[in-house]
Amino acid sequence: TVFSIDGSVVLIGLGNGEIQISDKKKKLTKIVDSSITDDTITCLKFHPTKQDYFYSGNIMGKISLNDLQGETKIEVIEPNNEINTLDVGPLGSMLITAGKDACIRMYDQETMQIWDIRTPSGLIRTIHGPFVNGDSIDIRDRKMLVGSNRDINNLQLFDLGSGLLMQNIVPSNRKASLDGDELYTAKFFSGDPSDDLIVCGGAGYGAFKVISLKEVMIVAAFEENAPVITSCCFEDEICFGSKSGNCYIVKYSTGGIEESVDGKSNGSEEKDGNVLDISDGDSKITVENENL
Repeated sequence: TVFSIDGSVVLIGLGNGEIQISDKKKKLTKIVDSSITDDTITCLKFHPTKQDYFYSGNIMGKISLNDLQGETKIEVIEPNNEINTLDVGPLGSMLITAGKDACIRMYDQETMQIWDIRTPSGLIRTIHGPFVNGDSIDIRDRKMLVGSNRDINNLQLFDLGSGLLMQNIVPSNRKASLDGDELYTAKFFSGDPSDDLIVCGGAGYGAFKVISLKEVMIVAAFEENAPVITSCCFEDEICFGSKSGNCYIVKYSTGGIEESVDGKSNGSEEKDGNVLDISDGDSKITVENENL
C-alpha cells in the first residue's frame, strides 16, 4: 500500500498482479493490471514530484514506473530476483530496491543503471546483511530503516552515506514470543516531526506497532491476527494491510481508543498516553480482490 503525495489516493498491490487505486475523497476504485502473468505486486511507491506516477515491484524481479491511467513508462527486470521493497529519493532521480538476493541496489532513474553519481567510475554500493522479504526499507534524511524477515536483529538503522549499521532496534517492552517478529513492513512515521517514531508489522506478534527510537519502546499497537504485510503513512494517518485481505487506515494520536471499523475497540496500548485510533467510518478499504 502507498498514499499519494496529497494523501487522497491509496494504491493497493494484489497477489494476481493487479493494482487497486482507491480515491478516499471521491469513493472511487479502479483496477490497473500491471502484469500479464499474475505476478504478485510486492511494493509500491509514488514519484515524489510527479503526482500521477508511481513505481511498482513484483516477485519476478520487475520494476515499473506507471501512471494512474495504467500506462507503463519505464520497466526493468532484475534476473533471478524478487523485488520486496523500493524507495525513491526526494527529487525522484534515485531509486533504491532490495529483494530476495539480499542485495540493496541504487538506480539512476533516468537510465535505470546502478550508479553512485558522485564517483567517476559509477561505483556500485551494496549493503549486505538484511533479509528483506517485504516493503520494509524507508529513508529519512541520511538514515535508512530496514526490517528483516527473521527473529534476531530484524529492525535496523543504517547510515545511508557509509552503509554502516547505526542501531539494532530491540524494544525493551516487546512481549516474549517463540514465533519472534518476522517483519514484512517498516516505515518512518510521517506524522512525527522529531523523526523519533517508526511503524512496523509482520508475523509472530499479531500486532502492527509504533516504536520510539529514542526510548526503544513500543508506544502503541493495533491488533491484527493475520500477518501484516504492507503499510504506508501520510501525516497522522497510517494505512496497513494483512494477509486477511483487509486494509485499514488508522490515526495515531495521544488520545484514547476510538471505535473500530466493526464497532469494537481492537487497539491495544503498550504505553500510557500513546495509542492508535481508528479514523472515521471510511477507515476500512474494501479490497476488490482478496489476493492482497
